[in-house]
Formats: sequence, structure tokens, C-alpha cells
Amino acid sequence: MKRMLATVLVGLAPTVVAHAACQNVTGSVLLVPDGACQVQTQITDAAFDTSQCFSVTLSIFGLPIGRGYAGVTNEVAVDEDLNLSVTPLNLIEGGATPTVRNQIQTARSAIVVGSGLFKTTLYSTDVVVIRPQGPGGAPVVTEQVVLSGTDGKGLFRNTTGSLVVLGNSIGQSAPVAGQLCF
Repeated sequence: MKRMLATVLVGLAPTVVAHAACQNVTGSVLLVPDGACQVQTQITDAAFDTSQCFSVTLSIFGLPIGRGYAGVTNEVAVDEDLNLSVTPLNLIEGGATPTVRNQIQTARSAIVVGSGLFKTTLYSTDVVVIRPQGPGGAPVVTEQVVLSGTDGKGLFRNTTGSLVVLGNSIGQSAPVAGQLCF
């Protein structure tokens, strides 16, 4: 009986650990323009718009502050008719005077969390939706950040997950919420 119980517990352990390792997280992010576009030195498989690069400070409650770089990218996009385009894209609202309803941008980032032996670089692939004319005339910005990998080192080397930035984080702090799995 003891062996059967041990076998069942060992069989369940990976499932329990996998579910226990994911956490809902909140925090904030701040982007500051980076004229040197340093993200290009850390991510070499993307074409960056060098006029839209940023240094990043990411604060997630309970984790060390992350610092790194991000930039708007020019990625290939395909519409439902298989027409090719490149981001950023403007979604046009029809009418007597067509206007840009939303702008879609793509971005990438490399953010270092921790230090010394515990240091991990987290890489993300992001989609930003900007509504130029939100309530009161101010733009509305939402960004979805998907962790696309790590450098394989340090305490957070197996981290996966996604975050949502709720607002414009350029030059000001914006709230972040999501789920990270360690």
C-alpha cells in the first residue's frame, strides 16, 4: 500500500509542481527613449525602427527589478487575403473622411533580472495597439508582452509567461499585469 501511494505521489508531483510554479503578477514598467538603440546589440534577428528604441525598467512585485532595452520592430504581417505588409500597421475606419482607428506595432525586448550567478536575461516579443483618439482625445495604449525565451542562465532561466502593459509607458510608469511561470 505504501509503495502504491508513493508511486501515485511521484506521478502527480510534476503536475502539482507545474501548476504551483505559475503566478499571477502585477507591477509597473517605464520606458525611456534610447537614441543609441542598444536593444540591437542584444537581439540580432529583428529589424528595429532605430527612432523608437527604449531603456526599460520593469518592476514586478516580489521579483528583483529588471533593466534592459526594447524597441519597435518592422515585422512581416499577412492579412486574411494573404497580402504582405510590414509593421507598424494602420487600421483605417471608413466614412466620409477615413481616419486611423488603431495602429499596430511590434516590438522586442531583452531585460535582465537578478545579478551575479542569479542573473537571467528575459526576451520578449510584443504587440502594441494604439488608439490615437481615445476618450477625451488622448491616445489609448495597450501592449501584450509574451516571454519568448531566456539566455538559459540564472535563477529565472526557465521563466515563461505573458504580461499586459495597461497604458503608455514611454516617459511615465504604466501598470503591468500577467502570469509568469518559473
